[in-house]
Amino acid sequence: TVETGSRFSVCLSPAERQSFEHAVNDSCAAIMNAFADVDVATSEAGNPDDLTMIMRAVEATDAGCAGINRMVFQQMRGWVKQIAQQVVSECTMTDGKLVRDDYKLMLVGNIASALDFLGETDESFRLRELDLEATTSLFGPTNPRTLAVKGNLANSLKHLGRSEEARHLLQETIAQKAQVQGATHPDTLREQSQMANTLKDSGRTREAVGLYEQTLSAMEQCLGPKSTDALLTKGNYAHALFNLGEHDRSFALQEEVVADFSATMGPSHKLTLWFTSRLAFGLTRTADRAGEGAAMLRRVLLKQIEQLGPMHIDTLLSKADLGAHLCTRSESDESVNEGRQLLQEAVDGLSTEYGPRHPLTQQYREQLTRLSRQEPGMGGEMNPQMLAQLMAMVEQMPPSQRAALLAQMGLS
Repeated sequence: TVETGSRFSVCLSPAERQSFEHAVNDSCAAIMNAFADVDVATSEAGNPDDLTMIMRAVEATDAGCAGINRMVFQQMRGWVKQIAQQVVSECTMTDGKLVRDDYKLMLVGNIASALDFLGETDESFRLRELDLEATTSLFGPTNPRTLAVKGNLANSLKHLGRSEEARHLLQETIAQKAQVQGATHPDTLREQSQMANTLKDSGRTREAVGLYEQTLSAMEQCLGPKSTDALLTKGNYAHALFNLGEHDRSFALQEEVVADFSATMGPSHKLTLWFTSRLAFGLTRTADRAGEGAAMLRRVLLKQIEQLGPMHIDTLLSKADLGAHLCTRSESDESVNEGRQLLQEAVDGLSTEYGPRHPLTQQYREQLTRLSRQEPGMGGEMNPQMLAQLMAMVEQMPPSQRAALLAQMGLS
């Protein structure tokens, strides 16, 4: 099929098609993660001779196993996107607005999340704006359903780099949720945690730390210290402390988060692996524990490939971070070349999964370009005191300049 362009089709009845489309849009992330697990190298066939023939044909192509894996993922990604767009058209009236139907609006919200997952942030934002207008009309401006859509729209603004707009919308949403649902309602606290994330990502780290502490205290009291929401907030709080140069305190909290997720969800759960990778990444940026961090990052990367697949976003980010570390902190040409290869694979994967214009793809591509011109061992990290002083200076800058500088430095 690679050489001839041949294809196959599946015929479904109208009812089966509708059920299938809804399932795709309800579970896009799970489906795309399953596609990311597709690996030609682990193919099976009833007849061993057939498998041998297939593998020889794959190895003879210019793409090879990795290339064909990427082609499969791209095809499936386009297919899910096409289904999502088709369903949206069926939920849109002639004036371009969405139908005032509860179920269809919920479906459009799921589609917006699916498109966001696929890196189609502009289209996701457009749908969420339409969803908010329709949901407000149907349920009213302070209905919990409307406020949930409003929070999703704020996240879309954040993904588009419009942090100040996202912050203002989140402030408004949090105030309304606190009034309607209560200040300690789980939904209100989740939005507060999102607000802290937005402040952190826009460089307002000290403000973020204060809000993290307030939110985490309320979550631990109302939801429990081992609840998923509390642990997620605790992990992000620890990352903010790291950005302020409070490394020891940050690492201690991150170790607690990893241990708690491992105990409640298992050592191979996605969240356990993610926070382990963030702990490892932080360690690689210190002078005295960089080797420990690199070894940990290698272990978690292998586990993410095994559990999540080679094209999962978490796997790609760990691969990029390990590659960048090897490029900047290794003395040998062999390790530097390995680092550049890992970083290139991560950039290729991000481009496939999120698109070449996605901020993550661009960030790591720029880093790859920068490191490709760098001599081995020219990297290195600031000590905690220098980093803390720098962050204090950065916080005095205007928001737009602050966010741009942090992104350039890889501290955002």
